[in-house]
Amino acid sequence: MKRKMIALLIATVLFGSFAHAQDEMTLRYSDLVQNAGSARAIRIGQQVPDSNIERIIHYAKRSAKLSDFKGKMLILDFWHQYCGSCLETFPKLEALQRKFGDSIVILPVTFQSEGSIKNFLADREEMGLPMRLPSVVEDTMLHQMFPHKGDPHEVWIGPDGRVKAITHSYAVTDSTVRAVLSGRPVNLPEKRQQSGYDRQRPLLVNGNGGTDSAFIYRSIFTRYNDSIEGTETFSSPPGVKRVLVVNQQALSMYRTAYSMTPFGRDFLAGDPHFKYIACEVRDRDRLVIPRFTLEESSQTAIRQNLFTYELIVPSSYSREELLDQMIGDLERFFRLKSGVEERTVNCLALVRVRGRELIKTAGGPPRVIGTKDRFRTVEKNQPMSALVRTLNGCLSTPVVVDATDYTGGIDFELGREDLVDLSTMRSALSKYGLDLVPAQKKIKMLVLRDR
Repeated sequence: MKRKMIALLIATVLFGSFAHAQDEMTLRYSDLVQNAGSARAIRIGQQVPDSNIERIIHYAKRSAKLSDFKGKMLILDFWHQYCGSCLETFPKLEALQRKFGDSIVILPVTFQSEGSIKNFLADREEMGLPMRLPSVVEDTMLHQMFPHKGDPHEVWIGPDGRVKAITHSYAVTDSTVRAVLSGRPVNLPEKRQQSGYDRQRPLLVNGNGGTDSAFIYRSIFTRYNDSIEGTETFSSPPGVKRVLVVNQQALSMYRTAYSMTPFGRDFLAGDPHFKYIACEVRDRDRLVIPRFTLEESSQTAIRQNLFTYELIVPSSYSREELLDQMIGDLERFFRLKSGVEERTVNCLALVRVRGRELIKTAGGPPRVIGTKDRFRTVEKNQPMSALVRTLNGCLSTPVVVDATDYTGGIDFELGREDLVDLSTMRSALSKYGLDLVPAQKKIKMLVLRDR
């Protein structure tokens, strides 16, 4: 018996080569039959025409007419042997048949061959999992009357021969059967059919299997989209939380995600040139865009390394859970591992020049003052970190680290001409009693590695 059980499990779970081929063949045939009969499908409330049901196994007769069941509740249970949910439903259906006796007839229906079903049921019997209900095999007629996608599929036909409900198997319970038999009103949710569903196409895309708003969680990546302006958005529309990053390189996406976390916010939020990101990867070029030129070949390369990402989760997710999902998506898509680590790096230390205390704020509320020159920064009563963030806007220098030990507010004004190189930066800082000196410092960094 142990060998038989193992054989049955292998056949059921792994679909042995013959069974799998047979299942594919019968499934395709069933689809053809159902699609051909969809225009003649019988709906809820309609009378079921009297028809012959052929090939019934485990029944007193080999065949029967639908009218033979008139005066009883007939529940057609569409199933097949590779449907795990169908097999789990059988004990419940058998218990209901015993409980309600002659008041109901529960009749399983499958498109599979008689031989394969008999062998399958014999194997279950030997395992101690018998199915005593009769079953229609090699069916096409009932599948044409009640076309559907996905088993189990339950059709409730009342004692008067009219369709009372079409439901999922979970709707078939003691209370619902009792209510229908008593004639009391009962709300049986209809099992919706997506007759146009194509298993080979993505779910919900272009209405395949439902509307594109039917999801409760969604994560998508696309390549560069020239119809959308590059942006980063965190929002909370009704019922969901959403993050959208449009036309960004991989490093920008990682910076966005980690800069919103408690362990990355203090150093990644002001890192325009990714100085706080260490790329320990074989192919860094795929994570960044090439230097900008007007050559078409360069423009093509730029577009190839820009992506759009959107994540939508239920509103019950916290912001931390949202960001955790985003980071996981980035790691899976770009095939990387990421994390915040402390590293000793060559850097420029921002220091105070002894005896010169010129950076101290003149007071007033903290503010950033707008100027006609959009490349000029004027800030009043700001923390030292605001100046460090501005200095790290210089592309040609190592990362700047605050070594001033100054905790008060500062006033400063810097323009693009002050951030060309180390020389211009030191010159601009000297009037504030500050300087930049080469150093080695242990700092937090976001580290990316190949998987």
